[in-house]
Amino acid sequence: MKTTNKLTLASSDSSASSPAESVNTFDQFGPFDGGSVLQLLFSKARPDLSAAELTWLADGASDYAEALARRASCVANGLGCLIAADEQRAGAGNFQARGDVPALLFHFGEMYAHVAALVSVASQAQAQAVVAANGGAA
Repeated sequence: MKTTNKLTLASSDSSASSPAESVNTFDQFGPFDGGSVLQLLFSKARPDLSAAELTWLADGASDYAEALARRASCVANGLGCLIAADEQRAGAGNFQARGDVPALLFHFGEMYAHVAALVSVASQAQAQAVVAANGGAA
């Protein structure tokens, strides 16, 4: 089975005359992950959100991204201490299995992708809220 970066959705438009016309691809969202899902859903919902909803989303996504980044920083610092303890004391027991470190780093990579998506959505929502508050004029 071949994997692609394309997400295919059936169109809700019943006037599409061929399957090619009823397919949307979302290459701009990149590989499928939590951040790309968030970007896709926001891009679809944005036209229908009120100024109040956009402001709530902008504030909430920004605050949540900050909290995630702070927690990730604390965890990374704690891990640094564990690794330093391994170097100072033989047999401390931290990260003895070969797969532990890559799995942890992949987790952090995904976490940072989520933070980046949240910041992006917050920025877009804030900009759209300003437009909506001005009656649709930029």
